[in-house]
Amino acid sequence: MFEAFGLEASSRISGRRKLKEGRIDTRKILAAISIISLVGVAVYFLSQDMQPPTIKIIEKSQQDKKLFLKARIRDQSGIDGAYILVKYPSSKTLNITLFSSDGVYSLLSPLNLSEEGVYYIQIFARDGKGNLECMTTSFTLYDNPKIVNMSYLYVPNTLRFNVTAKDSTGISKVLLDGGSRITRKM
Repeated sequence: MFEAFGLEASSRISGRRKLKEGRIDTRKILAAISIISLVGVAVYFLSQDMQPPTIKIIEKSQQDKKLFLKARIRDQSGIDGAYILVKYPSSKTLNITLFSSDGVYSLLSPLNLSEEGVYYIQIFARDGKGNLECMTTSFTLYDNPKIVNMSYLYVPNTLRFNVTAKDSTGISKVLLDGGSRITRKM
């Protein structure tokens, strides 16, 4: 009956001691149960997903002041959700949920880039076991104003410029760089 544990009712144990017919060596049973329990605990912990998802940006582009973003997000236990936090140049923050199609997560609609400057983007992904991964990237937007007309008028000791420029977000500053040598005629 207990042959599976290496026990026989009439076998000899610890030198002189014999098990009586029908008695079980509880030390061996407890040792076997302990080993089985340890193996079970080891298998449980080794099979747990302790790694966060992997995030890889596959597209980050801008067209007509709209940001297009796509990331491949993978994990062995599946992805529970993904979102981005966007910090605008003015420090305004926006939280946007990403939508999945075959493991590629993207914005449902492109992000409007309404300000010039650096946008900081954090991509977050949570897997089926609760592990969280975050990846940070940035995107810089400066449009190029167009100088439509430029004229100048020189009156002795005075140089006057008239510049007309167009820019879709407005012009906040005009810089005049004359270089290191400005010469004037006398």
